[in-house]
Amino acid sequence: MIITIDDLTNIRKIHRNNSIVYLAGTFDLLHYGHLACIQKAKSMGDILVVSVETDKATKASKGKSRPVIGEQQRVALIDGLRSVNYALINELQGYNRYPTQLNVIQRLKPDVFAAAPHDDWAADYLRDIQKYAKSMEDCFIPYMHTTEIITQIKGMP
Repeated sequence: MIITIDDLTNIRKIHRNNSIVYLAGTFDLLHYGHLACIQKAKSMGDILVVSVETDKATKASKGKSRPVIGEQQRVALIDGLRSVNYALINELQGYNRYPTQLNVIQRLKPDVFAAAPHDDWAADYLRDIQKYAKSMEDCFIPYMHTTEIITQIKGMP
């Protein structure tokens, strides 16, 4: 089910007796690595909430040629996956992934924040996550990234 940011606190109330997992990503050119990460995240709890970065945030973080697929189509693709209970576009302001993900985590209060950890995550950001999410689990699956797929396609004759 596609939801909005405003629905997050209700999701926590509705599923108060369930373990909620939150996963965030761009999910541009949905591929096997995305699917495997989503399935791994789902295995960490009962309810999986997945947020998709906006086109504006994606362009800021990945370059002017991205995203290839618009946010409305990306959230619809994520919503169509069997493992996903709720999908939303993370429309909270900011180009930096930290404040926007943290704002979602503050509203949802997930049991698990499933993430592919980034080397540049600051210690204070990680401490802030732990205030609202009971645990943070690695859902990274070693697989080709969207940027590598785009590069490979561009190199084809």
